[in-house]
Amino acid sequence: AWADDKAGNVTATATRADGSDATLTLPLRLPTKLRAGAVTTVRRKHGKRREVLHPIARTRVGKGVRLGGRLASGNGNPIAGNDILVLEQGSSGAGWAPVATLRTSRKGRFYYRAPPGVTRAVRFEYAGTPMIRAAQVDVPIRVGAVTGIRVARRVVRNGHAAHFQGQLKGGFIPTAGKLLELQVLIRHRWQTFTTLRSDPTGHWRYDY
Repeated sequence: AWADDKAGNVTATATRADGSDATLTLPLRLPTKLRAGAVTTVRRKHGKRREVLHPIARTRVGKGVRLGGRLASGNGNPIAGNDILVLEQGSSGAGWAPVATLRTSRKGRFYYRAPPGVTRAVRFEYAGTPMIRAAQVDVPIRVGAVTGIRVARRVVRNGHAAHFQGQLKGGFIPTAGKLLELQVLIRHRWQTFTTLRSDPTGHWRYDY
């Protein structure tokens, strides 16, 4: 830092008033706190409700999931009226694709309804300003598989065959099919008795 006057006097310093080095962290922008996750509402005492953010979102085939978060400064004050870019990345790990733009409320909050789909990751990205640092948070979405199952006959004699078949729901089946397990409940525990692979359309069949 330096100072000069109209008379041409100049002085400079590289230390603070207490004698320590006058070092600064660049860029000179305010720190940012960006939180995001799957939103659930829990009831507190006296009937009040509060929102909880889960770092991993879990849903089923054909169902969307509500995501949300909050943008604040380093000291916790909300950053209102700013854009949050939403991007998605598939399970293959390919590049991120923008899907939406959100605007923070006066409390710094934002919400996004992720549509039904496959397992993927959603990124919330704040670009920052000349005075505020940028920030981003990734939220994985885990989609549980669902299959139909039916049996040709519910009662068979010992030594006869039981014919099971079904179809994986939701599509997104690999060309080589999908690996499945068939399990039986024995003494309150599920035990796998065979593994099989569906066809490319998700249909499967097994004769036991």
